[in-house]
Amino acid sequence: MFRKDLALVSLIIAILALMVIPLNQQILDVLITVNISLAILLLMVAIYLRNPSDFSTFPSVILIGTAFRLALSIGTTRLILSEADGGQIIETFGDFVVSGSVAIGLVIFLIITVVQFLVVTKGAERVAEVGARFALDSMPGKQMSIDADLRAGNIEQEEANLKRTRLDKDSQFFGAMDGAMKFVKGDAIAGLIIIMINLIGGIAVGVTIHGLSFGGAVSVYSLLTIGDGLVAQIPALIMSLCAGMIVTRAANDENADLGSDIFKELIADYRVPGIASVVIFGMAFVPGFPRMIFIAVAVTLLVASFGLRKTHEIKEAEQAKSLKEAEAKEKKAEEKASVGEPSDRLVCQISKDLSDRINIKALQSDLNNMFSDLNVSRGITFPIAGIAVSETLHTGRVSIELDGVPIHKREIPVGMFMVAGDQDTVSLMGATEQEVKKETWLDTPILWVNDSYISAANNLKIDTYNLEYKLAELIFRTYEQHLGALFSKREFDTIYEIASKQDSESVKALEESLSKPVIFQILRYLIEDGVPLKPLRLVIDSLTYWNQINEGAGPVLLAECLRGSMKRQLCHFIAGDNAVLGVAMVDPDLENLARHGLSEAKSSGSLSSLEGLIFEPEITDQLIGQFNKLQQTQNAENNQIAIVVSADLRRRLRSFLAVNRIHLPVLAPHELSPDVKTYPIELISIGNVGAQMIDDDYSESNVYSAIE
Repeated sequence: MFRKDLALVSLIIAILALMVIPLNQQILDVLITVNISLAILLLMVAIYLRNPSDFSTFPSVILIGTAFRLALSIGTTRLILSEADGGQIIETFGDFVVSGSVAIGLVIFLIITVVQFLVVTKGAERVAEVGARFALDSMPGKQMSIDADLRAGNIEQEEANLKRTRLDKDSQFFGAMDGAMKFVKGDAIAGLIIIMINLIGGIAVGVTIHGLSFGGAVSVYSLLTIGDGLVAQIPALIMSLCAGMIVTRAANDENADLGSDIFKELIADYRVPGIASVVIFGMAFVPGFPRMIFIAVAVTLLVASFGLRKTHEIKEAEQAKSLKEAEAKEKKAEEKASVGEPSDRLVCQISKDLSDRINIKALQSDLNNMFSDLNVSRGITFPIAGIAVSETLHTGRVSIELDGVPIHKREIPVGMFMVAGDQDTVSLMGATEQEVKKETWLDTPILWVNDSYISAANNLKIDTYNLEYKLAELIFRTYEQHLGALFSKREFDTIYEIASKQDSESVKALEESLSKPVIFQILRYLIEDGVPLKPLRLVIDSLTYWNQINEGAGPVLLAECLRGSMKRQLCHFIAGDNAVLGVAMVDPDLENLARHGLSEAKSSGSLSSLEGLIFEPEITDQLIGQFNKLQQTQNAENNQIAIVVSADLRRRLRSFLAVNRIHLPVLAPHELSPDVKTYPIELISIGNVGAQMIDDDYSESNVYSAIE
């Protein structure tokens, strides 16, 4: 088995050995070839690198490469000075560059060295220094951004960990590159010093030891010195280019290589080569310039510009088409995501003739908008109510069904339209009583008027209702009244998954004390009561807290406690953006009467934690009348009204109202938020009945125990 760690150890030991062990020409030729090959290999890596930190070991590679080149320089210097021979590669490099002139060879070598030292290395060093500083300075901000995205639920915990790892890796890389560029700079300086030592020392050794004439020594050792310098400096220059390309490489989202990025950005605008061709064509007429060469280049750029323009137009057309298709898909996906899939549990059956009279598409669009608002306000994605055409329903009939059982039926008169108004409105249009049908639609009085009066209503600017919208509103309100029953495992699993992504630790802590079925039941109770389940973090944290305080408590008590923790969200949801809420207080005598009835029912063993309040029939009728009046006032004046009752009676009063089809929010005093302005509108009372009936079991000190 190949041990990579032992291979690296062996390589470093071999590099150190090169500095002290004399080598023959053949081994030096092999090592020089390896040095040049490795430099070219690193250049290819730099060109095809997607992200600078993907080559995190590059600073270490620079250090090892620099040590390897210095060891080779020591070995070649020893061979040149001792035997006046540096091997075939060094001799060939020197002979090829010198071309019979020592001066030419020295000038070329100095140019290469100066370019490497003053241009490439100096620039790369500065970029690495600035990159390291920016990476370290921006690290806290990037960490905070990752934490904010995680808290907001935009990313998962696993993705956040990957981002943190990448950030740490980037900062370490640029910090290491800042130091590694000092090795490259030192390598260039060492190359200059070594060539001077080789040249002066070689001439001295040649004259004093080998008995060469001064001219002969200059000829031999200058060729070998320049060859040795080029053999060392060319790989060093390539290494400097690699470092420069890596530290100046900006990471991109497309993970493209450097060549692809450069080419793409050069031809991004087809006008660039066109304008350049005009300038170059003008330069062709400068006296003394090779005219045909400039014209050929100008024509080439002009042809490229026309080609790029054509490609650009085709690409723009394709992008416009793709964008249009993507927008359509996105819109469809957003609608689907915001309202969920059509429900197979709550279905609105409409008769065949009614489906021909109304615009099903408009009805569906209105439903989508209503359900989208519902899901945003409640923090849950509920499925939209389904619409089906029934062949068996009678003419003009609508039947809203829950799990196959009708829960609301309605007849839409044939040949009539819906009008807002009273008898005076009818008289104004000139319609007779026989041509008008009075009805209550969602607790609001409306009139059905014969279609022959549509023109008269429009001319008189009388308010008429859009049938599709009113029907969508009817379906939606019916759906909203049964959200608790419609809250299924699918919605629960979705909420649970989102909560786990936002704060997995809190969810795990909650799971240790409460089972999923119990959590499901608590959330269902909250949904029935109209409590928005957002933010989810607050729901989970509050539920964990109240479960610890009330260890062993049931779902009903925990749901009631949770309402108090979410009073700001609850009151804002009820009051709306105006933050004003009308309050109808329940008379304390009436509360005592209710407690007395509950106490008697408890004594007889007939009390259920989910039953409503128990009154005498005449008192029940009187209360229903008062509550109905409140509901009509809310619908007529479009005011937001809530009933306030003691905490121990809140849930039972809510159930009492729901059974009697009264849909007003019921709050306990501690659930009123200071962020919402409240004003009294009515006292729910039935006189002095039951004022003396106070039961000790339902005292204020026993409020929460009385809930269940």
